[in-house]
Amino acid sequence: MDEKIGEIKSLLGLNYFIHERIFKHSKNGYISEENMLIVIRRSHNIPKNECQIVVRSLEILGLIERDGRYFRVRKPNKSRDYLILEFKKRLNLV
Repeated sequence: MDEKIGEIKSLLGLNYFIHERIFKHSKNGYISEENMLIVIRRSHNIPKNECQIVVRSLEILGLIERDGRYFRVRKPNKSRDYLILEFKKRLNLV
């Protein structure tokens, strides 16, 4: 059971990395769906047919929300270095 929780936390950590990258490419916290999919595909090497799954998971987590033709991206609360350290701890690399 603890292994499953660890795996889920690792996947959540990956979503936060994707969210931060999308935020960096947004303009004033807004990004079009097309540009967001390009960021996901190029930056994280996710296949085109799986990008919608990533977008939906970010919506469920409340990190992005649809606002007309664009998505409003929430500002990340934690720094990149902190997220990397937490992610390494979860994977037992530190």
